Amino acid sequence: MQLTLEEKMIPYKMNLINLNDKPQWFLELSPEGKVHVIKFDDKWIPNSVTPDVIVDLIEENFIDPPLSPPLRSPLCMHLSLFLFLKICACLYVCIFGLYVCILGYVKVWLLFQSIPN
Repeated sequence: MQLTLEEKMIPYKMNLINLNDKPQWFLELSPEGKVHVIKFDDKWIPNSVTPDVIVDLIEENFIDPPLSPPLRSPLCMHLSLFLFLKICACLYVCIFGLYVCILGYVKVWLLFQSIPN
C-alpha cells in the first residue's frame, strides 16, 4: 500500500504500531487486527476483505499515474505473446517427454517380445 501511495504521489500520514501489542484505538478501526488501514472519505477501511482491497481502492480513485499498463498497450501485448510462447514451449517439452517415455517403453517391450522362450 505504501508503494502505491508513493508511486501515485498521494500525501499520507503513517502511524506505526507494535504488531505484538496492538493499541485499542487500532483494534477499534480493524477488529481483526489486520494491517493496513486507510481513511478514505472519512471512513476507515481495513485491508481484511481481500489482500489488495486498499490498493484497488486507491487505483480506482486516483487514476493518474496508472499502476498497470492498459490492456491494449504494446507492453501488454508483448507480455501476452511472451506468456503464450512460454506456455507453448512448456507444452512441447511435456509432449516430447511423454513421446520419449512411450517410445522407450515400446522399444523395451518389443525387445522382450523378440527373445525366444
